[in-house]
Amino acid sequence: MGTIGSTERELVALIEAEAAHLNDLTARLLTTARLDSAHIRLTKQEVDLVELLKGVVKVCTDENAAVEIALDVSSHAPSILADLHLLKMALYHLVDNGAKYAKPGSRVEMQLQEREGSVLITVKNSGSYIPMEEREHIFERFYRGPRTASQVAGSGIGLAVAKRVVEAHGGNIWVESDEQSGTEFSLLLPHAGRPFTKASFGTRDA
Repeated sequence: MGTIGSTERELVALIEAEAAHLNDLTARLLTTARLDSAHIRLTKQEVDLVELLKGVVKVCTDENAAVEIALDVSSHAPSILADLHLLKMALYHLVDNGAKYAKPGSRVEMQLQEREGSVLITVKNSGSYIPMEEREHIFERFYRGPRTASQVAGSGIGLAVAKRVVEAHGGNIWVESDEQSGTEFSLLLPHAGRPFTKASFGTRDA
């Protein structure tokens, strides 16, 4: 049996990459459809947010080598009752979105804080700006800002999924953006009230 050449190998790799992309897109579409249902059921469990965020940031770091992604956690990070699969997906989309639109070589910062019965998770990058008129649509399914749609690959589904997941957990999500300091996504979720004691860390040392 003959061996394939470099051109054929590149074609196979491209086909595999596109197949993975289509599989991911299909999964997100199905998840969005599920979250649109009025009868959505969350499979809640007690989630160690520190470990969850650490895992999400590691995956996004591996996929976005052009930026540094760092995680900062307050010394007493509370547990949360949540659907682990859905919450992980929502957080992945927020961090991945922040990394994709960040200035190459810059730092994307993810922070976890406790806020009077809730937890606040923020993802901030530098080098990106979302005008006020676009912020009204940023969480709509398939919406992509006209200024960046041709510059960054994407389907416009990720933030819509994140919003539905957060709201299904009784939380809120919003975005703030400034031309000088960059863009920050924030989500607020109720917690279970049991604190974890973890030190702050950066993903590069995890």
